This record gives sequence, structure tokens and C-alpha cells, in this order.
Amino acid sequence: MPDVTVAVIDKFHQRTVVTSHLAGATLDNFSGIVARAVANAKSVLRGDALPATDVLVAPDPARGQFMTQNERALLPRSN
Repeated sequence: MPDVTVAVIDKFHQRTVVTSHLAGATLDNFSGIVARAVANAKSVLRGDALPATDVLVAPDPARGQFMTQNERALLPRSN
């Protein structure tokens, strides 16, 4: 992906619709998956961060582009 500015990412996020992906739901775990999806939707509406395990791709303003969870894991940790 080519470099993009933080302003472009911010503009993109203003037009982004966040939806839950409920893959893997079965009769046994459906209620738990739906509860987690609703909790995540409420977090987004409040402006709270989502659990890291529920974010597949997140913007990294320092790099000015999107990073996958695997890419983020490779970054040095700040103390």
C-alpha cells in the first residue's frame, strides 16, 4: 500500500462503517459471539478502543498507513 497521510486516514475513518463479522458462529456459541459484537459496537460508538484481539487491521498514524496485527507485533514496545 502506498504511503498516505494521517489526514487521509482520518477522512477515511469519518466515512467508515464498522460492522461485525460473525464467522464461526454455531448454535452453541452464537449468543456469546453476538454479545461480543454488540459490546464492540458500543465501544466504537463511545469512542473506546476495541480489544486488540478483535482488531484485524488498524491505522498507525506514525507510519501514515494501515498495519496488520502481525506487523504491529513486530514493532518495538515503548515503556
